[in-house]
Amino acid sequence: MKVVFAFLAALGLFAMSALLISRGGAPASEALQPVIIILKEQPQIEIAERVWAEKQADFQAASAELIQAQPLAELRRRNPGPLSRQEENDLARKVAQQQLDEATQSLLREKGEQIEAIRQSARQEIYQRSLRRVEQSQAALVRQIEAWGGEVVHQYTLLNAVAARVPPERLPELQALAQVAEVFEDEVLQPLLDISVPATGARAFWDAGYFGQGVDVAVVDTGIDANHPALSGKVLAQRRCLDGLGDAYNTTDPSPDDVNGHGTHIGGIIASQNSTYPGVAYGVRALINAKAG
Repeated sequence: MKVVFAFLAALGLFAMSALLISRGGAPASEALQPVIIILKEQPQIEIAERVWAEKQADFQAASAELIQAQPLAELRRRNPGPLSRQEENDLARKVAQQQLDEATQSLLREKGEQIEAIRQSARQEIYQRSLRRVEQSQAALVRQIEAWGGEVVHQYTLLNAVAARVPPERLPELQALAQVAEVFEDEVLQPLLDISVPATGARAFWDAGYFGQGVDVAVVDTGIDANHPALSGKVLAQRRCLDGLGDAYNTTDPSPDDVNGHGTHIGGIIASQNSTYPGVAYGVRALINAKAG
């Protein structure tokens, strides 16, 4: 009996000590401050410029081949002299009216795919090089955050930044780190048009008299609610243009109506007539609802 009692007492002490150790170790998650940390080193632009310079010769060669494969190039070869603007336009119209044979279409597709393959190769190379540099740049910061008892929530790659949760008392030390440019509170924001549109600098264009007037804007999205009060009278034409996109976003609806909401949201960003939440180009002549789905 004494042995059993001693065992239970020891077990109880072990449990209490484990609880005390856990409480006295890393800070409780709810006590940590969510932050976004921007690092000083931002290598992506430099890497992109270097990669595009490396790909430039291949890109120019493929572009030249595409230009030579176009029917307009053949017409120019037949008319080698300098052409006026009107003569150039006449040649372009003549080409536009031609029915391309299968061989020409196939050649143009091939050349276009070559150019896109070069672009895609460059994008992948930029991403891979940037990823390696950014990971190296962030490694010391990640170790420091974890040493403080903080948590790394996400490591960004497009921007050299880290989302983390850190003890509030460590914020001054975090901001003072040599590799850190800025630290922002990671808070939930409501990006309404009265804030987000001015943030784009649109007001400078408005002040100069540019509101989008005289322009029609096609929105290829989930449709537009033409009856939305902020878009009243702005939807000039609407049609369901693409099919077979699946039903993940309610795209099987046969009408041009927006049963998802995203397309109307995009239309509002462009042309909202609401006085509190105006669109970026609220003076456009019309929206063209080209529903995809």
